[in-house]
Amino acid sequence: IGEAILDQIRREREGENINRSMMKCLVRMLTSLNLYSGSNRFEKLFLTSTGDYYATESQNQLKTANVSEYMIHVEKRLNEEIE
Repeated sequence: IGEAILDQIRREREGENINRSMMKCLVRMLTSLNLYSGSNRFEKLFLTSTGDYYATESQNQLKTANVSEYMIHVEKRLNEEIE
């Protein structure tokens, strides 16, 4: 289930529409089953996956964007993650 959730998160980051209410239910389920946080739990996978995704994206952005464009992109991504 964790990999499927991570795949949906990746898809949303890439601009696809996903079923957010289903995602929230799945995360609540993981939390209620004590599978969300702690060692070898979903939270660890999520944070690693997020770091890897944005490290790759930032490297690609730095190759093509100037500093102003890069900072605008970073701000946009931060706002998207807050949603």
